[in-house]
Amino acid sequence: MQGELFFVYINLIELKTLIKRRQMMMTHVELPFGSAIKYRRRELQMTLEEASENICSLSYLSKVENNLIKPNPEFSDKLRERLDLSSDYDYLAESDAVFQKDLEKIVVALLEKNPLEKEILGRYLLNDYQSFIVNYAQSVMKNDYKTMGKYYYHLLDCLSSLPTESYTVTLLITIQALFQLARYTDALDLIEPLIEQEFASTRSQILIRHWRLVLAFKLRQHDYIHLFFDKTQSKLLQCRAFASIRENLTEDIIYKIHSMNHKQLKDQLQSIDMLPEERKLYITALFYYVNNQLEEAKVYSQRCFKTSIDCLILHLMILSKLDDVKSILKIIKDQHEFVCPTFDKLKRHFKFKYSNDKEQMLSYFKRDVVNINRLTEDLEILQFFMSEADQILTKHHMYKDVVYMYRNYSIKINQMMYSKA
Repeated sequence: MQGELFFVYINLIELKTLIKRRQMMMTHVELPFGSAIKYRRRELQMTLEEASENICSLSYLSKVENNLIKPNPEFSDKLRERLDLSSDYDYLAESDAVFQKDLEKIVVALLEKNPLEKEILGRYLLNDYQSFIVNYAQSVMKNDYKTMGKYYYHLLDCLSSLPTESYTVTLLITIQALFQLARYTDALDLIEPLIEQEFASTRSQILIRHWRLVLAFKLRQHDYIHLFFDKTQSKLLQCRAFASIRENLTEDIIYKIHSMNHKQLKDQLQSIDMLPEERKLYITALFYYVNNQLEEAKVYSQRCFKTSIDCLILHLMILSKLDDVKSILKIIKDQHEFVCPTFDKLKRHFKFKYSNDKEQMLSYFKRDVVNINRLTEDLEILQFFMSEADQILTKHHMYKDVVYMYRNYSIKINQMMYSKA
């Protein structure tokens, strides 16, 4: 599955190691020419020995490719000629004014939740770091997990030596990817090296603050929400990031939904300008779901589950609690345009739950759910998995596993609530 594959690809330990390496070798930052050589050599399927023959030593070329040294002009000209590397790969820090503006447009697109314009994509067709950043951003904003992984890996190769603004935008895109994968503590961990950074772009700083607030909602970090909600909304309003403002307002409703009555919910939803109808339906269905009014929840979720991935996931959870096995199996067998790791996990969950192989089913619950093995950090969905496991394991008198599961669950919740950036 595409989502599951990419879930493995973002290795936060590896990523943070590269970030630390960059911080330790700042004198070598902003030398992306070496990365261009590496990509072109690989494209031509040439070995280091073949590329360096009669030009320089193999170790010298390796250092150039990894941006550890800046090549002598004589060597760089010969390498450019051998690899047929065009002058388009001449990078002087971030001197390309067009690319600088396009980096800003990526940040704006992340704030406004819109894909990049075709005109921007058409400018970046080379096998270079600029093209990788632009296409990485587009794949993340379009939830294209397969393409996302491809460009992410390319950028890892040159992350420690990217020009400063390119480096910052690459991390911003990766935070968005982790957020979409419901890896909220990892996204929060990645925000840390950016929080105190001086940004060339004011919008980049505002985007970081916006995501920090959304992650606080997802992780139920009450103090941060109380302290920074109004400040963040004010900053977003200054740069007219209305989509992000709406996102924060809806997250605030979801955060408070357990303590609302129906009239309060209705008033809150009506107060948000230009809130899409499917989002209203989802939040209303969620309200009834958390209040265990499942038939009412189903009325709303079935109106939007074909057009909204959030509604689809919630609809399946509602059907499961209603024991509507027939409808669940029909939905997971149908072809959907959604590509989402959480949806993949739910499909896998139901496959085991309704399996005729009892041993295989119990093995899944003990291995994946009891140990909270790469499930999700979305609390409602995590609680759904817990309740499903509780029901199945209790039915089979596996009480020790149930106790162990809730112990793991409590530890996980505490880690999420008290994680810091």
